[in-house]
Amino acid sequence: MPNSEHAKIYTLTDGSKWTARQVAIKLDINQSTMYARLQKGMRDVKELAKKPSQGCRRTHAGYSPPKLSKAVEIDIKTRNAYCPISRLFMTMA
Repeated sequence: MPNSEHAKIYTLTDGSKWTARQVAIKLDINQSTMYARLQKGMRDVKELAKKPSQGCRRTHAGYSPPKLSKAVEIDIKTRNAYCPISRLFMTMA
């Protein structure tokens, strides 16, 4: 292993001493995930062995336009914002 002599060694709850890379290989977890867990102070082998979750998936992400009444939707569709006369009427309403 490259730089294994300089790697930080963590003592787990079962009394074993491992580097983050060794624990990641042993438990089949991504090395960066394992390093982050160990840096947070997690030392319980059962907690370290849990597969990472994919995070929160929001169903409604991004911009959602406001709900308009049917009358307003019809009025918007009949107007032409690029026509100067129609634009004038829109400012007067």
